[in-house]
Amino acid sequence: MKTLHTLILCILSIQFTTGQTRDLKIAKYLESKIQENNIPGLAISVIQNDNILFENYFGYSSLEFSTPVSEQTLFRIYSSTKMLINTLVFQLVEQQKVTLEEPISKYVSDVPENWNKVKIKDLMAHASGIPDFIAFDGEKPNNEVWNSLSKKELIFPTGHYHAYNQTNYWLLAQMIENISGQSLKKFTLESLFEGNSYGFTYSSNSSEEIRNRTSKYTYNHKLKSYTRKKDIQESRGFAGNGINITLPKLRDWAIKLNTNQYFSPETKEKMWEAYDFIEMPNFQFAQGWRIYESGENPSIGFTGGGVSAIRFYPKQGITILLMTNGYQFQSVHNDMVTKVAGIIDSKLIKHENELLEVMTSETLASNAGDLDSYLDRIRSKNPSIDIESLINSFGYKLLGYRKYNEAVNVFKYNTEAFPQSPNTFDSLGESYLYIDDFESALKNYQKVLNLEPKNRNALKMIEQINQRIAK
Repeated sequence: MKTLHTLILCILSIQFTTGQTRDLKIAKYLESKIQENNIPGLAISVIQNDNILFENYFGYSSLEFSTPVSEQTLFRIYSSTKMLINTLVFQLVEQQKVTLEEPISKYVSDVPENWNKVKIKDLMAHASGIPDFIAFDGEKPNNEVWNSLSKKELIFPTGHYHAYNQTNYWLLAQMIENISGQSLKKFTLESLFEGNSYGFTYSSNSSEEIRNRTSKYTYNHKLKSYTRKKDIQESRGFAGNGINITLPKLRDWAIKLNTNQYFSPETKEKMWEAYDFIEMPNFQFAQGWRIYESGENPSIGFTGGGVSAIRFYPKQGITILLMTNGYQFQSVHNDMVTKVAGIIDSKLIKHENELLEVMTSETLASNAGDLDSYLDRIRSKNPSIDIESLINSFGYKLLGYRKYNEAVNVFKYNTEAFPQSPNTFDSLGESYLYIDDFESALKNYQKVLNLEPKNRNALKMIEQINQRIAK
């Protein structure tokens, strides 16, 4: 018995030490990314099924008053809101109050006639073809925006393409309210949080004063300081971008989804099934959820406003929730989620992402290595890696960090390595615009057209550049 007791203590001690090492590694990594990107505040939770593996808070919710981020801090999660709305829709599906194949016109009475064939599944997959209300002034009243929007034609035949837009979720919100007979807020609280409103509210108006809420900060590079972002939108934005929530509250939702407390595993599987786009057969997008990876370890989730990320790894039962309130150069929430997942489970390491981070960090520190040597390292670990895509991603990261000349050189390398790829010349053309080299930009967009004569983006950019030159 004594030997068994000693063995158990040894195992527990090893597990505790391993957990401590893992937690320190995650914290150290996050602190480095926060510093590199000057992120004001961050909250993160890593869950496996219903167990918290790691949870922590960093930085400030208010820069003006040096208020630290805490369990009470409400973050606006922007488009990650849609994942909770998806949960509500599939609760109604499980309760047989709605089916994905039904047209939205069955539940929303004043849908224009030319939208009548748009199904609920088309809205969730952003395959509806309905115009986006974002094109209208965010402060205009709902009825005025609806009157203008409903006169417009579909931008493409329903089901053919994926075109992300907010109108889809405005319609879903109206459907939910009409079926439930409740406001979206009340139905959300009762269906997802047992009626407990603490740590949760809807608001698509960042100027609204809400206790404990942090605003999204935007960095002014001329003034070299942060200012609060003024996102103002009416209630039509609630279902698409309006949830403000604390980390414990969001974690509560994720745990319930993990443990099938909202609906059956079969319904969850249906929610995460890929939509079949007619003209985009290889595009991976589920019922409102982005499918991030294929192969042995797929992940499902979404991001919002460049400041929030929700990611589920179904095979491992791991969920990562990340919320921030701004960044100086570019959003790195997906990079952080991917890295943390790899620290938790080595099977989830993405070697190309790891190398991309090293390449970016060393370039920012003016210690850039030879690009060929970087690529040799990644080929040795993953011979099937898409090198063209990796280099392109590296170039765009440098653009985000305002390393414009370095980015131009990276994109040049890609055109030389892949001279038959229109995308490489498109990216190089775009990078020249950052340094106001319009002549070089035009030459590269013309090369895109030489390779792909009907490339819509190249035609549009050439027209815009010529207009700028004419001024």
